[in-house]
Amino acid sequence: MIAVPGTGTTGQLSRLLAPGALRTVFQPVFRLDAEIRSVEFVEALTRGPAGRWERPGVLFGYARQRGAEPSIDRAAFRAALSAAGVLSSRVSVSINVHAATLERDPSFPAFIVMTAGEAGIGPRRLIVEIVEHAPSLGGPNLKSSLQALRTAGVRIAVDDVGLGHSNFRM
Repeated sequence: MIAVPGTGTTGQLSRLLAPGALRTVFQPVFRLDAEIRSVEFVEALTRGPAGRWERPGVLFGYARQRGAEPSIDRAAFRAALSAAGVLSSRVSVSINVHAATLERDPSFPAFIVMTAGEAGIGPRRLIVEIVEHAPSLGGPNLKSSLQALRTAGVRIAVDDVGLGHSNFRM
């Protein structure tokens, strides 16, 4: 876990970051061609503890308010890769990551590759889906993080293009 200013390590945030607090469900994305009908990949959807934290808007909204996107993204990534162990080795996995995380946490690409390796999932099976809830950062750290992921073989996508700040400029 990286230190995020203003979040501390006590209280609700530490409960959300505790091992096993986050869980993952998978949503299949299908390819529907005339001749081919198959699962193209699955999107890992993170859910918090039972109650109001199960709603992603509440969970990730809280993380944004606390400036804790990198910590929550690391916990969500670990949970997703752990859960992905039951999937076929032919299925790719898409996992959301905040643009703010890629901008503020330069070690995040290495964390992704290391965590995927520990889970037995090659980086070529991963799709990092960038989530943006603030005006485009587009800074040098974001660009560097994206290049590091591409170099490792991780595919990049933009989540919900056209909604909110996640636009065609991003």
